[in-house]
Amino acid sequence: MDCALPIAQQRFCAIDFESSRASGQPLEVGLFLMEHLEWRPDLAWGRRLASPSTPDAPSLVSLWPDLVHRLRDRVVVAYGAGTEKRFLRTFPLHGFGPWIDVLPLARSVLPALPRHRLSDVVAALGLQASLAELLPQGAFHEALFDAAACLLVLRDLIARCQLSEQPLELLFKPDLSQYYQQAERRSP
Repeated sequence: MDCALPIAQQRFCAIDFESSRASGQPLEVGLFLMEHLEWRPDLAWGRRLASPSTPDAPSLVSLWPDLVHRLRDRVVVAYGAGTEKRFLRTFPLHGFGPWIDVLPLARSVLPALPRHRLSDVVAALGLQASLAELLPQGAFHEALFDAAACLLVLRDLIARCQLSEQPLELLFKPDLSQYYQQAERRSP
């Protein structure tokens, strides 16, 4: 992967894990792909993971070949990437990346938005219909749906900010100064 290539020439894979609040274990994983800023719904992939309530589902470790196949040589995208990075630590030295966390990008572009939950950002950008078109039966807090929403937000922010011909590294560390100023104004 060549990070110097313009954003429009990159291959992206959004990943999302849904986990149990009680155990902190992953229950579901979803991947949604985009190449050259075009959707690849034919490559969308989601799986329930083994848990006490779904013992017949595959374990995260058993899905390693599928994850490698879909994440290798792609820019890995997540919304609030901490959870996804934590679960992928199951596979030390996996080498996936570079990573783009869409949450700081959303905060940078929409600093006045009171909350930056994925569903709030999708609504603020008017992307609900596009998301429903991609995954008509999906809902927020389902791994595949959230992965698609994350990529949809990323693509929209790239278009709004006219970044498609810019280098990928521009997305790694967005300017959050306006967000922090807005947050200070909202604080009592």
